[in-house]
Amino acid sequence: MRKLGFLLMMTTLAVSLFAQTESIFSNIYVYVSPAVGGTTEERDFFDFNLQEEVMGGGYTLTNDLYADPGEAWSQSDFYIDVELSYDQEYDEHIVTLILYNTLTGAELVTSGMVYETLDEMYKWNLTLIYQVMANAPISHLTDEELTKKSPGYWLHLGFRAGPSMRLYSPMSYAATMGIGVDIGVQLMVQPLPFLGIQLETLFTIDYAPMLGINDNNVNAVNDSITSFGLMIPLLVKGTFQVSNMFRIDPFAGIYFWTPMGNASIKEVKESENTVDGPSKISPAPFGVTGGFSLGISIGPGSLLIDTRYSYDFGDTIINEKPVYRRSMVTLSIGYEFNFLEKTPKAQVQSAANQRRAGR
Repeated sequence: MRKLGFLLMMTTLAVSLFAQTESIFSNIYVYVSPAVGGTTEERDFFDFNLQEEVMGGGYTLTNDLYADPGEAWSQSDFYIDVELSYDQEYDEHIVTLILYNTLTGAELVTSGMVYETLDEMYKWNLTLIYQVMANAPISHLTDEELTKKSPGYWLHLGFRAGPSMRLYSPMSYAATMGIGVDIGVQLMVQPLPFLGIQLETLFTIDYAPMLGINDNNVNAVNDSITSFGLMIPLLVKGTFQVSNMFRIDPFAGIYFWTPMGNASIKEVKESENTVDGPSKISPAPFGVTGGFSLGISIGPGSLLIDTRYSYDFGDTIINEKPVYRRSMVTLSIGYEFNFLEKTPKAQVQSAANQRRAGR
């Protein structure tokens, strides 16, 4: 009768668990601890068969991913302790599975099943695994738990480069399009899980064609202005982990721009003779920028794809005359490294070990 009750309960829970998406299971990393108690035959039986059933259930078994048992345990989302005992009063063998959250060390559920012979357990091991894993809070797992990541990092240091479509709006004549380049580094401090402050230093190249500008007045055609400078944006960023691999960071802020040397003006007159010459350039006071970056977790950090819109709030002054105002759309690619883990995994493992040792 007791067996029938166990069977009915486990079958019901197994069916309910099967209803969940299998792709979710593959993101759950499980470690099965070596069985304790019982006979050598029983321990060998459950060590092998329970690991096989974890994989058969669609979960990722860390026992097979890592040769070192300690590393296999530390890289799991959940681990299962297996205890074997014998009830002399009822003359029954009992297998008990205890499910833990590896990140926190919290005990989630204890479940057991009675059996007379090991042979009968071949058909119930998978049901037993499903019954235990049904108590894993799948719908409430954070992304850091699903991907075995730490709770976050304090610092993110990255670099990126890319082209920029720039609209130059001159004081006279029609606005023109040019191509610029941004190359730089960025440092983000992340005090909160969903908020960061980022400071950037970007080397910029501006090429503004056909502005109708010369050194003295606005009366030439087919001119071009090339300038180099440093743009220093200060941004507020949101950080949102949308999956176990992708992160989206919307941001907005202000920037300052300062020139590096003089602007180079190439003036092409009607005779098609080219006149080159440096001209003193003064930066726009400041501007605003906004956009988002996509982070793809690869290696020790993330591949970055950054797109943004920037707008000057003042005019660029050349030879003490306002010349143009810039609107910029920039697409760049880079890489970001993570530093200073907020909760080192070693501390989490130590706390979980102490909790286990105290049972």
